[in-house]
Amino acid sequence: MTFTQFTAKQFPERSVFDRKQFDFTTNLVKWIALQFAFFAYKIGITANVLDVSAIFLVFIGYCFLVTAMNGVVLLPIIGIFCIYFLIFVDFADGPIAKASNSCSMLGHLLDDLGCNLARLMLIVLFGIYTESYYLILLAAFSSGVLIIFVPLAVKEMPSQGFIGTFVHLYYNKYSFLSVRFMLALLPLFLGITIVCGWDLKVISFVVTIFYGISSILWLSMSFLNYPRSKNIQ
Repeated sequence: MTFTQFTAKQFPERSVFDRKQFDFTTNLVKWIALQFAFFAYKIGITANVLDVSAIFLVFIGYCFLVTAMNGVVLLPIIGIFCIYFLIFVDFADGPIAKASNSCSMLGHLLDDLGCNLARLMLIVLFGIYTESYYLILLAAFSSGVLIIFVPLAVKEMPSQGFIGTFVHLYYNKYSFLSVRFMLALLPLFLGITIVCGWDLKVISFVVTIFYGISSILWLSMSFLNYPRSKNIQ
C-alpha cells in the first residue's frame, strides 16, 4: 500500500488540508500524524499497541512531572512532551486501524481511556503540587466527577435554556474540560510556570480550587435537574 492509498482510506478529500471543517493547525498535526501512522503501519505496529504504549508513556510522564516539586526542570518538560505524544497518537491510531481494517470497540475505548486518564491525572497532579492532603483528596474527587461523571450525565441534561448554557460551558470542544484545553494549553502553561520559576504551589492551589468548585457546581446542577431526567426501568 502506498501513502496515497493509505490516506485515501482516511477521508474523501484528496489532501488533509482540503478538510475545510478543520482549522489549519489541526490539519497540519493530522498531516504529520499520517506520516507517522503510515510508517507505523508499514512496520506492523497496530493501533491498539500504539494506544497502550502511549498510555504507559503518559504515566511515566506524570511521574516526571511530580519532580517539579523539588525544583527539577528537565524531567517535567519531558513529562509534558509525553502528554503531547498521547495527543499525537490520538491523531495516528485511527488511520492505522482503518488501513488495516481493524477498527473495533476495544480500540475506541483505548483511545478514550488515554485522554481520560491524562486529564484525570493532570487534575490530581495539581492537587499534589499544593502539598495538602485535603486538596489532593479534593483533586481526586473533582477529577472523578468532571472526567467520568460529566460525559455520562450530560446526556440526561437539557440542551436549552439556562441549564443548557451551563452544560455547554462544561461540555464543548473548547471548554475547560476539553482535550484541547487540558492536554494542550494547560500543560503548556504548566511548562512555562516550571521554566520561569513561578510559584507552582500557589498556581496549583488556584487550579485545584477551580476544578473543585466546578465539580460541586456540576453535582448541584445535576441534583436540581433530577426530576427532569428520564426514569430508568
